Amino acid sequence: MNILLQRISNTLSLLHKNMCTFISAASKLAQLQCLWQTKDSGQVSALTWGMAVYTCITRILTTLMTTGDFGVLVRFVVLTVLNSWVLATVLYYRKAGKKQV
Repeated sequence: MNILLQRISNTLSLLHKNMCTFISAASKLAQLQCLWQTKDSGQVSALTWGMAVYTCITRILTTLMTTGDFGVLVRFVVLTVLNSWVLATVLYYRKAGKKQV
């Protein structure tokens, strides 16, 4: 019985992690789509996205130093790439907006 509960717990934990990654990635892609459509980043904070990139890089480094869990590393590498992409897009459209004014 204990083994069954442990397997159920592990399965639910893995499902939870994967769904969180999917939802987080989907929200970043939605943010990118909105930025591309409006070509305006006036309401988006570059500092916030920069902190998100920094946080993901920190999580990658701490995971490498502590557990080396491949699944966690993959998740945070994906999120780092997406956060960096949003940050670059925000900075690009912020500079484009200033040139037009």
